[in-house]
Amino acid sequence: MIEITNRKGIGWKGTDYITVKQLDKFHYEVTEHRQEKEIGENGEAIVREIRTKVPIEHVINILTIVGRYTEPATYRQIATDLIEHYRLDCDIEAFNGGKNRARYYFPHYYYPLKVAEFYNKVQYYGRGHVRLLNNDLKGI
Repeated sequence: MIEITNRKGIGWKGTDYITVKQLDKFHYEVTEHRQEKEIGENGEAIVREIRTKVPIEHVINILTIVGRYTEPATYRQIATDLIEHYRLDCDIEAFNGGKNRARYYFPHYYYPLKVAEFYNKVQYYGRGHVRLLNNDLKGI
């Protein structure tokens, strides 16, 4: 569901949901909606649909990492394991921050978790905690 207020200058207010579909044997596509920084000429929010291709391998890797923990895994634990797994040339602050966010955080953490959550493989809590619900890779 997408809700947009039409009050001039207010912009986006409401909720969005992410949809996921399998593109082919090796990729998913995550579709979400984001508000542009600018307001349209008519004073209404400009909302753009974003489609992102996510390798199934990244989803399997994050499920494997989260599955190593008996308690819900924290963001820092998962990010540290991802940095090690992919042999990324960054520390945890660079993984999540600034110019590296698009290079590391989104493709290796955010989007694979969104796919796993969509298929009820993980539960994502506030403060970055993730718990494995189902390690069966069918449906992934």
